[in-house]
Parts: sequence; structure tokens; C-alpha cells
Amino acid sequence: MERDLQTRWLAKQPITGVAFSLNDMVQITLGPSLGARGGVVSLEATCPVVLYRVELESGSDLEVPQTALVGAQSGVADELARLQRWYSGRCDGTWEHMGGLEIATLDNPGWSLKVDIRGTSLEHRPFTEVSNQQDERAWLVCRVVEGRFEAFCGPHMLGAIVGEFLRWAEAEP
Repeated sequence: MERDLQTRWLAKQPITGVAFSLNDMVQITLGPSLGARGGVVSLEATCPVVLYRVELESGSDLEVPQTALVGAQSGVADELARLQRWYSGRCDGTWEHMGGLEIATLDNPGWSLKVDIRGTSLEHRPFTEVSNQQDERAWLVCRVVEGRFEAFCGPHMLGAIVGEFLRWAEAEP
């Protein structure tokens, strides 16, 4: 792999077609190590396939193609299940048609979460803005603006912004 590409990857700069960065937590979704989790320690190749070296929680390491990996931020599945329950508990035949909830991708890359809180118990509840700008991939911003919870984050932080919303939404008033 060319030196410039490796330098950009180590600096956590975006590279077209490369989904994971140094130290990203991942989970293996295919092959004999199915379900194993670990951290990305190097980018081994980008052609013909993107290939990473992953140091597993067990202490061993192996080369894994990008197609066999997903981000492994803990709790994402649980947070999405909780978000589904929160959403369905608000659906009354009207609220979900006014705005409801929206999850979308950003082009920098990342995610956005927007929740219309008008007409819910959250409408007048105070929210302290959350901003964590660790680096270009592990960042998030959450705020409430004009009756809407808005959150934006890096590509592996979706679970974190859903978690921030739920911590606020599920807290006792």
C-alpha cells in the first residue's frame, strides 16, 4: 500500500472506500471468528479489497476484510430497541404525522437524529447541549432547537447520539 495512503489513514483522515480508522472498535460478522470483537490496528490493503488488521479482545490479531466488519460500539442494538419503544409510545395517530423521528446520514460522513418533541412531555424539559469533538470520526453534538431534539455525529457514533436522547427522554422530570 502506498505510503501517502497509510499516512492519511494513521492521521484519521477520510479515505474513499475505507470505513474504519485506527483504534475503531469492530465486530466480525463472517467466517470462523464470527462475533469476535476488537480494535483496528492497521490498514493492510485497499485493493482489490479493503483489508484491516484487527487486534481481538482475546489478544490475538488477524486480517479481516472490510465486508466482514461492523462498528462495535457497545449497546447500539439495545439503544435502538429503546428508541423504537419510545417512538411507538408517542404514536397517537397525529404526532407521528407532524414530524416524528428521523435518522439520516451526513456527507462528512456521519449521522443525524431529529426528534420532534412538540406535543410530548419533553417539549418544555430543559436540555443541556452536549458537544464532544474528539476527532473527525468520533464526534457528536446534541441540542434542542425550536421543539426538536437534534443530534449529529461521526460514522461510528449513532448509538451514542441515540443514547444521549434516551438518557434525557427517559429521565424522571
